[in-house]
Amino acid sequence: MNILNLVEVLVGFVLLFCLSAIFTASKIYLINLCYQAIDITKYQNLREHKRLAQLLDNKKQIAQTLDLAQLCVTIGLGALLLPMLNVVSAVLNWQFFNAHFWTFFGFGLFFIIIIRYTLKISIAKIIGVAVNQKQLGRCIPFIIFTSKLFFPLILGMNYFSLRVFSLFKIRVGKNYSSLDAIFLARALTDSKISFSSEILNIIRNAIRLPDLDVSDVLLPRNQIQYLDLDDGVQKNLEKAKTAGHTRYPLCKGGLDHCSGIIHIKDIFQYKGDMESFDFTKFQRKLICFEETTPIEDALKKLQKFKIHMALVTDEFGGTVGLLTLEDMLEELVGNIQDEFDHEDAMIIPITKNTYKVSGLAPVRALESLFNIKVENSEVSTFGGLITATLGRIPEKNERIELFGWSIRITEVSKKRIISAVIRDETAESLES
Repeated sequence: MNILNLVEVLVGFVLLFCLSAIFTASKIYLINLCYQAIDITKYQNLREHKRLAQLLDNKKQIAQTLDLAQLCVTIGLGALLLPMLNVVSAVLNWQFFNAHFWTFFGFGLFFIIIIRYTLKISIAKIIGVAVNQKQLGRCIPFIIFTSKLFFPLILGMNYFSLRVFSLFKIRVGKNYSSLDAIFLARALTDSKISFSSEILNIIRNAIRLPDLDVSDVLLPRNQIQYLDLDDGVQKNLEKAKTAGHTRYPLCKGGLDHCSGIIHIKDIFQYKGDMESFDFTKFQRKLICFEETTPIEDALKKLQKFKIHMALVTDEFGGTVGLLTLEDMLEELVGNIQDEFDHEDAMIIPITKNTYKVSGLAPVRALESLFNIKVENSEVSTFGGLITATLGRIPEKNERIELFGWSIRITEVSKKRIISAVIRDETAESLES
């Protein structure tokens, strides 16, 4: 009977190893499919096949389920090790604390790890990088079945993890997929072109993009310049002339009552009497996003409706900021500034490791410069970060320690921090 049990356990091992191989192959197939889809012609050809289109549309979900399936297989292999030890101990009459028992346990665990790793590498080498559609097609039904089987568990785990992290005010990427990192790494490895530092920086930003939402790039409410129907035509024209922007939200009485977007070209092309100009007849479509909307979703919607500007609102419909296509593109390519932009630099180097920082400097600019992560998602500017940390507006010349910085407030008004000087003491201590 013990020998029969041992045979059953060994059969279980073989089946799990086979499943592991299939899951590994499926992940490689999926990566190859996405890699082929770079070429627009190949992408269109792939989408002609219903099942391939289904894989492309749900690639992140499927990648997550395959990763979870692999984890379950690994746990299963470990769970089968104990029954095997019990059977072997009974056959050889070993005691639980016998040295032979634990030696066998150690070798068994080592065997599982080595075989599991070797199998995964071998499968990758056997399959290679050239997988044709016919081979891929054979694997699709299993991939889709696995995805549907594990997807409810994936949803539950994602919801639970987000809730747990939210208790500690930790933001995590809701749309993260290991597929993105693997795919981009392969693209860089396979390429014969030597990428410049600027291109590599864009690639790094592209990898980070799925973790960002609208709140990371919005222009705060107190910096929005808008046209107000209650102000009259001339006052609005003077405001537009002074600000020098191309587009403005059109509101009535304040930012919480916006009805559309005014493009400055529509005003210039008007041939009638400017005193009779009716802003409401020339307003363009207004789109609103919530702060938690992923940047990818917002970008797709702006492109779909051919709109460059949108409002960001809270759960009560109040305006909290402004979103522009330019702000989102800057997350990829860096600061975009044309010959009409005359805004002062937000972060100015004074000496090594010392900077003059505007209170309006974006938090993301500080994160990039100092290689830090600000966990407070409620603030978007340096001044807001300091005010939120202290719970008040600091006094002029007040000194603050934060993130390894020594901060001295150099200019402040009744409502906000205007400027401060930051000395990066962490960098100085590392250099010394």
